[in-house]
Amino acid sequence: MSEGIVRKGYGVLRIGDRLIGVPFGHLAEVCVVPGISKPMAPDGPLLGAFDLRGHLVPLVDVEVLCGLPSRPRPIHKAAVLQMDQRIAAIALDEIVTLIEAEPTETRYGRTAGETDGLHRPALPDRLFQSGFVMDGRIVHCLDARMLFALPDVPSVGNTRTGSPPSTAARRRKYLIVSTGGAHFGIDAEHVSATVPKKVIDTDEIGGDGGLCLGFIEHHGWKVPVVHTNLALGLGDAPDLGAAEIVVLRFPDDKLLGLAVEATESLTSIDAGKVTESGALIARNGMLPRVHVADGEVQVFMIDMEALTSESGLRTISELTIRTSRRQADAPVDAGGAGATIRESLRYLVFEAGCRMAVPAEQVARILHMPRSIVAASDMPASVKGFFAVANHSVPLVALSDQTVGDPDDGFVLLVSAEGRQVGFTASRICSMQTSQWRIRGSPSDPDGGDLVQVSDRGQTTVLPVADLMTLARSVTDAIPADDSRVAQVS
Repeated sequence: MSEGIVRKGYGVLRIGDRLIGVPFGHLAEVCVVPGISKPMAPDGPLLGAFDLRGHLVPLVDVEVLCGLPSRPRPIHKAAVLQMDQRIAAIALDEIVTLIEAEPTETRYGRTAGETDGLHRPALPDRLFQSGFVMDGRIVHCLDARMLFALPDVPSVGNTRTGSPPSTAARRRKYLIVSTGGAHFGIDAEHVSATVPKKVIDTDEIGGDGGLCLGFIEHHGWKVPVVHTNLALGLGDAPDLGAAEIVVLRFPDDKLLGLAVEATESLTSIDAGKVTESGALIARNGMLPRVHVADGEVQVFMIDMEALTSESGLRTISELTIRTSRRQADAPVDAGGAGATIRESLRYLVFEAGCRMAVPAEQVARILHMPRSIVAASDMPASVKGFFAVANHSVPLVALSDQTVGDPDDGFVLLVSAEGRQVGFTASRICSMQTSQWRIRGSPSDPDGGDLVQVSDRGQTTVLPVADLMTLARSVTDAIPADDSRVAQVS
């Protein structure tokens, strides 16, 4: 890891159509909400309170805090946040994953009343002062201290604090799932994502309806899904044609989905309170330990090393396919100018003179406009200079005639091309959208680049495609690797 880069652990949650990152230090757990006692004043951000092991915890609607309109929806899960000796909870729709990331101080919205160009209010700076890109999507990092400081966010005393350091060091976060009458614990660091209840495609080759149920499409990957109870040899074997999916990371960039009936919670478990499960249950090596949780619920802990080494599951994981890369490459060989290619890819929509779209996988990070830029008089006019990222010098390229250098007026899209980085200026980050069609432009026409049709909440828009990867390569080819300006900004 390069000196100066600070990476932090985040729990990534989906609230509506946005991804929210909560720092590990402030994420106590994610739990099922058994029922909500409604507040006496229902118009504010407080949704009510729910019982958490005998204690009433206030439940807050983050969307209302951000100035977004409240939306009627069933509330089944909550993230319990902690700050010093206080706890509060926020309602969520889905646990996505736990990830280590490098947050960037990036402003996605100035005030709660300002829209993002799609008639959606932007997220306010007071709660979301940084963010990062994960799988081509923007994750807004929640400032827990600011949340607890808001006068309209109630909190209660955390009666579970005060554990000795030795106990805290032994605690690890586990995703608890239930299926076939059994509960299983999965070490959260091995979870790539959780997917809400979904019908599994059983028509693909490899889906036998038994151990391998079929496949799901998730964020540009075709993921094989197995029947969890059959794979682990414990519990009944319910019909899981439609199921929640826990996507696990396997070696060699492969994935495997576990089909379950419900994702129960994300919680910390003390290793000292986990015991051996017994020879009969642990016979295949995948469930060597058990934790007896509150209410005498037995949670059987999955040994990920044994799971990923099991030959049958390893073979099924080899069926993983990266669909987005294959689709992204398809237009290169498909037809000439004017050809229309159907695709379903994630695009980052931004403004740089005009609104345009870039394939999300091309953008490594989104940065705030740098405060210090070293001029580049011997470079093409579009190269405005060099700025520092960690201990590296990076060229800054303007995609339009916009003014560069005001840190309160823009962003930088950072692209990595063949080991070297290039930053492209953007005046505004608009949204992340999924494409429907891509229309080939003419290579001989300087204004005849590709167009992409995207859809957001049923509204269809056609935008020019910015191929930042190709532009980045052309810039790096013109700059020697030993350019002396590196020393000026590093």
